[in-house]
Amino acid sequence: MRVRDLLRFHYSVGITHYPRKEKLQRLFLSDSLGGGRPRQRPGAVTVRRQGRGPQLSIAMIQQQIGDCGQCGSKGHRLRQLPGRGPDHPRLMVVGDFPGSPEGAGAIFGTAEDDMLRKMMAAIKLSMEEVYVCNLVKCVIPDGPPDRECALRCFAHLQQEIAALRPAFILAMGELPASLLTGSNAPLVRLRGRFYSYGGAGGVSVRIMPTFHPRFLLRHAEMKQMVWQDLQMLQRQLGR
Repeated sequence: MRVRDLLRFHYSVGITHYPRKEKLQRLFLSDSLGGGRPRQRPGAVTVRRQGRGPQLSIAMIQQQIGDCGQCGSKGHRLRQLPGRGPDHPRLMVVGDFPGSPEGAGAIFGTAEDDMLRKMMAAIKLSMEEVYVCNLVKCVIPDGPPDRECALRCFAHLQQEIAALRPAFILAMGELPASLLTGSNAPLVRLRGRFYSYGGAGGVSVRIMPTFHPRFLLRHAEMKQMVWQDLQMLQRQLGR
């Protein structure tokens, strides 16, 4: 807990890089940290973490999420929303946060989930073949979560990635794209190319950032860009 607080303080005062030493490298790539990974330039390949210690299953991770009280959401969250899909998918889809409280059975939201289903069908994937989750796990009544909440939830997402070991991640939205690529660049600049994320149990995962279905429902003119991103992903998946 003290290490997390120290890193959070460093981040708040603008310290985002540390000397590249073996002990620090092991510290920053540990799943026990609650914050994000050190920032890197867009497209850079991160150092792979060696698999050490027992591997958590998705069921164990979801139990940890259910018991989580790291941020202020615990006292007023409506419920938590676990990810859905196979245990070892080739593709993992990560959104930013759950949709409106009314869409009780939806991952992103009722209309958003419908659009995601159509996107996957367009690249010849069924929803049963992909694992879909959110960066932020709690449904809260007072609007989108803040970045601090997302940073605390990022540790859970890292554990999910390590357990699932997907070949590709479709990062939908500014928050997951920023944290998974390690870049603060706007999403419109990040999209359209793959990035490497090497923190998943020593297995490199390729990240494709793109716009969230929620954004596309408001800005239909951006659908063509997302279709280009999906076509790149489809080619890599061999569909």
